[in-house]
Amino acid sequence: MFDHVHSFLASLAAVAGIFGAQLFFRDSLISSQQGHLIAGALNSIMFVYMLSFWSNWQMTDKGNNHRDGLGAVAVCVLLASISAGLISGVSVTVCIILSAMFAYFLHEATRTRTAGAANAVAAAAGGKKKK
Repeated sequence: MFDHVHSFLASLAAVAGIFGAQLFFRDSLISSQQGHLIAGALNSIMFVYMLSFWSNWQMTDKGNNHRDGLGAVAVCVLLASISAGLISGVSVTVCIILSAMFAYFLHEATRTRTAGAANAVAAAAGGKKKK
């Protein structure tokens, strides 16, 4: 299984790969309306990888209990939007909308996962109490 170092390196490679592919296929992305939408979607996926990179880098640097907040999300959305801006304004709009959707889904998945773990710990601790 990956540790945080390997995960942030894999995320960085994914960000670089998506950015490079976007630059390589820039002319064909600009030439059609579907290309603008695809570029926005690619940049929103790049947002998820950037957020993963940032979070894993912080966990490597500051420990496993470090949690990133809204600032990290804002920086990653800004960077993904700048990258989408290399294609068109429509790509920026699509990128921001899809990135907000992905951020919401990631938040809900994390909240559900941590709530389930907290309930399991509370149930285990509750069963050991003496009355």
